[in-house]
Amino acid sequence: MVARTTTSLWDRFAAFDPGLMRLTSAMRAVLGTAATLAALTALRAPETALVVGGFTAMTTSLAVSDLRPRNQLITLGLGVPLSLASLSAGAALTPYPTAAELVFLVVIHLAVQARRFGPRGLGLGIFGFMAFLLSQFTQARADRLPQLGASVLVAFVAVTAVWYCFGPVTASEALRRLRHSFDVRLHDVLRDTAAMVATGQDIDTRSRSLQDRLDTLHASVLLIEDFLDERAADADTEALLPHLCRVEVAAQRLAVLAVRAMRTPAARNDPAERTARQRLAQRIRALRHQPTVGTACAAERCAEG
Repeated sequence: MVARTTTSLWDRFAAFDPGLMRLTSAMRAVLGTAATLAALTALRAPETALVVGGFTAMTTSLAVSDLRPRNQLITLGLGVPLSLASLSAGAALTPYPTAAELVFLVVIHLAVQARRFGPRGLGLGIFGFMAFLLSQFTQARADRLPQLGASVLVAFVAVTAVWYCFGPVTASEALRRLRHSFDVRLHDVLRDTAAMVATGQDIDTRSRSLQDRLDTLHASVLLIEDFLDERAADADTEALLPHLCRVEVAAQRLAVLAVRAMRTPAARNDPAERTARQRLAQRIRALRHQPTVGTACAAERCAEG
């Protein structure tokens, strides 16, 4: 009983955060920043270095969006010299505010243009932008560069250690989590539909709740679509999204037909109709225990890709 309750609560939490992507990203950012600040405090770094190191750790944790561990390492490796170069340029221009503002506009333009090169370009653009911004925010000067550069290095090392101790989220793992979230939301739709069919009461309240369930189910499909759009899909992964869309449409049609049937007077008062509703509710509940077939190969191919 306790295990089932715990599982149910966890599934509901996962439904609010499809794939637990937000939770994973937030935990990495918090742990990476905490590890960086702890290391810099132990090294008796000044407050400016703490600010630069903390913001660099947080930015690094959130900027790398590639789902392949090898590509993540490459992006982090390229981000170190880029951040140091941008920080040095900002520190050199601190005594010249007008020139610093003009260069900052150029940095913003380059960071935006870098998004065209995919997740790595996006991450590197963020690294360059944030490093220059930190140099201006802290009014860094050339004589402080050794301390600030060391804090940047500590931040990258701490974030990398946290990432790989925490476990990198691979493409197959992210897809598996998103699929699980879809299944949880689909089960919620079927459960509410079965409950409405079985009771035949509070149709307006239950239909509004059911509509909310359908909206969250559609949101999970959109998240999977966005995830697959960022990857080079083969035949199997291309078949995944249409399959999930068909399942979603079937769930919507079932819910709409159930609402319409429950609003007819005969469905409320006829004993034969009540018996039929109970049987239909049992069949709908049985659907909750059937897997959403046809997507296992897609997950495996996504892992290989």
